[in-house]
Amino acid sequence: MRRRAFTITEMLVVISVITLLMGLLLGGLSRARTAGRSTKQLSDLRQIFTAWTMYAGQSADECLPGFMSEDVQKSWKLSYKMNTKVPGQSDRLNRAVTQTYPWRLMPFLNYSWDAMMGYRTTDDKGDALISLNAEPVQLPTGASLPTIVQPLYTNASLLGRTLALQPSFGYNAYYLGGWWEMSTDAEPQPEPKFKQVTLSATLAGKLNKDANKSVDVIARKVGSVRKPEQMVSFCASTVMNTQQGKGYVTSNQDAGGIAWTCPPFLGTTNIWSYGVMIDATISQAIPLPRYTNEIGTGFVDGSMASVSGEQLADMRSWINMPDVPNTEQKKYIHSGKP
Repeated sequence: MRRRAFTITEMLVVISVITLLMGLLLGGLSRARTAGRSTKQLSDLRQIFTAWTMYAGQSADECLPGFMSEDVQKSWKLSYKMNTKVPGQSDRLNRAVTQTYPWRLMPFLNYSWDAMMGYRTTDDKGDALISLNAEPVQLPTGASLPTIVQPLYTNASLLGRTLALQPSFGYNAYYLGGWWEMSTDAEPQPEPKFKQVTLSATLAGKLNKDANKSVDVIARKVGSVRKPEQMVSFCASTVMNTQQGKGYVTSNQDAGGIAWTCPPFLGTTNIWSYGVMIDATISQAIPLPRYTNEIGTGFVDGSMASVSGEQLADMRSWINMPDVPNTEQKKYIHSGKP
């Protein structure tokens, strides 16, 4: 019996069905891959947080300082050893690379490059010493960082600068542990930014506090955090280019990390805001939705979650004054000495 061949119409239908099925399959694989990366991100964040708590456990419950300038480290007689001595180099890390938090936490992570730098697909395995000289990811054109950390980008001789600059997660450095530089007094002393602020009479009345007394907005000890389930410890972060006016942050798994992250306001300066997405107003370290439209975030109570930019736009997630209305924080809480 003669066998009937496929008509062109039937072949086109079969091809269309196969194409549709392939599209569904590839879409499912892509979503599964994204979900896997997001899960790994939170796992890495858990390791960083565990190291942070171990540091506090060995430091009388003191929070890890968010930033310590080289002069602050000298004043406090601090220096940090490498895990293995590099031939021809000192066994001490340059104080420029221990200004930020990563190298100070690495001993509690068994110097795991993957835990601290897992988002970098080319440098994500083995002992951190293997990649000491890896080049930092370039800043976006027009982006800039505080002058005090610029040498970390420009001085190629600083071992460990990539890790110091661009870990997977930024620390809540200004309000958790504090951002420490030397004061400008006649006899300079280590001093954190936003050490204490003076409440306006209006806000003091609302909080039932004395308007003539300063309030410390930095959490110095882990146990002093008033709402640990609300206060951010670490989150994925990056630096945006705001040269053209504003920078809109979208999901970007290849964006370079940064070692700290900023709340919407620092002092009286608006750093970023949230509408449909995070909108940077100046070049600074800001939250990053690396794999999805949410930001991998750790809180002081040890909980880890992917959260929206809208949640992180609430200043009560950043400073140690959870009882202050968010709108009032923006108006008053940073009115003290920067």
